[in-house]
Amino acid sequence: MPVSTLPVSFLSIEASGSTSTVRLRPDRLALLCQRMVRAVSTSLGTPPDDPHVRSAIADVVQCFIAAGGRAEDAAHDAERVVRALAVELSHAGLLTVDVHRLFRAVHPVVVSALGQVVDDTLRGDAMLALRRAAQRYLHLVCTTMTVELRRESARRAHRHAHWRAEVGGTDEPLPHVAHLDHSGRVGRIRVLVAVRDELPVQLRADPRFVARSSAYELLVPEDVAPETLEPALTGQVVVGPLTPWADLGDSLQLVWRATRLLSDGLAADDRLLVPCTEMLGHLLVAGNPLLTGLLVSKHLAVFDGVRALRRNDLALTLLRWLETAVPTNQLARDMGLPPQTLHSRLAKLREMFGAKLEDPPTRLELIVALRSVLPTWDVAV
Repeated sequence: MPVSTLPVSFLSIEASGSTSTVRLRPDRLALLCQRMVRAVSTSLGTPPDDPHVRSAIADVVQCFIAAGGRAEDAAHDAERVVRALAVELSHAGLLTVDVHRLFRAVHPVVVSALGQVVDDTLRGDAMLALRRAAQRYLHLVCTTMTVELRRESARRAHRHAHWRAEVGGTDEPLPHVAHLDHSGRVGRIRVLVAVRDELPVQLRADPRFVARSSAYELLVPEDVAPETLEPALTGQVVVGPLTPWADLGDSLQLVWRATRLLSDGLAADDRLLVPCTEMLGHLLVAGNPLLTGLLVSKHLAVFDGVRALRRNDLALTLLRWLETAVPTNQLARDMGLPPQTLHSRLAKLREMFGAKLEDPPTRLELIVALRSVLPTWDVAV
């Protein structure tokens, strides 16, 4: 049963050797969650209706209730939720120092609202025990959040070092201070990478942008429309999607790969400014030669020893069948083949690949492998 659907009507509190079972007030519990979301949003500068924050807070509260108010048990149950939230907030540029500010904002909200969430029968030692348990739980959740945030930051730094080595640049650290947009909030960023020639000096010197050590790279804040840069461009560039600052390394790696496809002639586009999002198919098929090579070796070795003409016919038929998912008679008409020829080819392919053709992940891998290898077999796809 998902955490968010656990029953929340009653809570058992142990105090002074006895157990008190109290009824929770659902309307006040919902109000508590709303106030916690508001405190988090105010502290971090995130939208008050952020679904990730709202869902995570509801789940964290439910874990405490499901554990009967036992802080350690609740914290253990909430680890998965807190870990996922840490990753999400890391993407938004959250630092470990922000975690403590966040929990300092949430703590008084929880402590002051507890008495309103439970009914009037919980008083004295039992109420004090509930407050202490809630405080202990918040402390444990804060600790888990800090640890997970540091782990995620370390993972990102490791990935960043690897991609810098891959593209041959210097190991330039990610910015520690995120760009602020016109409203003063932490903004997202776009990566701009030149395909062949260095970016114009006037663009790299523009104070609206963040210049990089590489003369081929530029970071553009989200309040600047990429198309407004086109008059200043002297050569083709690829512009990446809007991403949080924490994802800068991944975005740079993706855009650099797109520029390589264009410069190597593996993709073609006549535009001066090419959106990376319009090259996703090329990136999937040819963006990582090692990956596609592994897929070809894994799935298409069955064609070894087959005559080139027969191999090409079978491979193209397989690709069309996987991609279109139309009835065989329709596919035969689309390919200009007699129905019996198509049926014969499909029967041979089922003999060669067996149950793999019914496995969705394998079908996707086959499409990528075939898209990658067919041009080298002189087959137009």
